[in-house]
Amino acid sequence: MGQSIVLEEKGSKFLGVTFTINSKEEISGLMKMLKKTKPYSKGTHYMYAYRIEAGSGIDEGKSDDGESGSGINILQVLKTKNASNVITFVIRWYGGKHLGGKRFRLIKQAAVLSLI
Repeated sequence: MGQSIVLEEKGSKFLGVTFTINSKEEISGLMKMLKKTKPYSKGTHYMYAYRIEAGSGIDEGKSDDGESGSGINILQVLKTKNASNVITFVIRWYGGKHLGGKRFRLIKQAAVLSLI
């Protein structure tokens, strides 16, 4: 498991967490674990993207979890890093102020840092 530092902007916090996975069936269990385990619990959004080796190709997927456009940004990070058999979650704790497009920079940064 890899984890980023907590990134903060105008009261919102972002944290990236990456796990090794071998199938999509593992995703729901990881999501449940994150939502129940400190410091990951009580997030406002649990966005993610995954890439899994499947035969001769790569199976990819994403979820915005209400943070429109976030999943594709995480998936772009995984593709750029040529990561496979991983899922990267970015958890956001909403701080009460809209961040506009700046939130995507923070989401990408948290994803990158969790892969290091």
